[in-house]
Amino acid sequence: MTFTYGATTLTVRINVNGIDYDEPYTTSAQVTMTNWFNHWGAIINARSGINGVVVTNPSAGAIKVVSKYGGQAYSATATALGGGSFADSALVSPVKTGSLGTDEADTTMEAMLDVMPPEMMEFDPVFMITNSMWRSLVKTFKNFATPMGNDVLLHGVKVPSYEGIPILIRPEWDKWIKASFNDILPHRALLTTQKNLIFGTDATGDSEMMETWYNQEAQMRRYRVQYKAQTAYLHKELVVLAVSRTKHRKW
Repeated sequence: MTFTYGATTLTVRINVNGIDYDEPYTTSAQVTMTNWFNHWGAIINARSGINGVVVTNPSAGAIKVVSKYGGQAYSATATALGGGSFADSALVSPVKTGSLGTDEADTTMEAMLDVMPPEMMEFDPVFMITNSMWRSLVKTFKNFATPMGNDVLLHGVKVPSYEGIPILIRPEWDKWIKASFNDILPHRALLTTQKNLIFGTDATGDSEMMETWYNQEAQMRRYRVQYKAQTAYLHKELVVLAVSRTKHRKW
C-alpha cells in the first residue's frame, strides 16, 4: 500500500497496526513525508512479530507500507489532520507462501550445511524440520536412481538423515505455525546440536507443586504437576535457521 500526501495541513498521521505516527507539516508535502520517514521509518521497521511491516519513501511525498512476510496481514491508514487528504494506491491482497518447489527442501538444507560453523560437527548436529519440509525432501529421495540408505541411529532410535546428520521431524510445528502464527513462513528448518537447546521451569522441585491421588475405580494413581516452562538456546553461533523458500541465515 502506498500513501501519497499532496496538501498543506497541520500534521500528517500514519497509523500502522493500531499505532499513530505523527509528523508536523514542514515546507512541502515532499519534505514532510521525508521527515516522517526519517523520524519513524527505522522504528517501525524494527518492530517484529507476524504483523511486522517494512516502510519506505519511494517517491516525493509518498510512504509505502508492505508486509515483512508473504501472506501476512497488517493494518495501515493515513490521515491529514487539520485539512487535506491522502491518496491510497497499490493495495495488494496478502498471498501466503505456497507449497515448496521441486527439490527445495534439499536445496535449503544443503545451503544450511554450507553456512554451518565447522565447530558444530564436534557436538553431534541434528536437523529439526516441519513436516512440510520433510515431505518435500521425501519426494527428492524418491527420485534417486538407486536405493540410498538415509536412516541413522540417534540415541538408539532409527531416524532419517541428510548427509549423515539426523533429521527430527516436527509435525507439531506445522500445527502451531498455522494456529498461532496465521500460517506465516510455514516451511521451517533448524540445524543445531541438541546439547545447545535447554528446557527450564520456574520450579525448584516438582514435589513442591505436585498433586497425587489414587483412583480406586480405575485402580490407578494419578499425578498433576503445574509450572511455567520455556526452551532456549545456549550459543547462537551453533544455530542455523531456514524459513520458507530457501531463505536462510546463521544466528
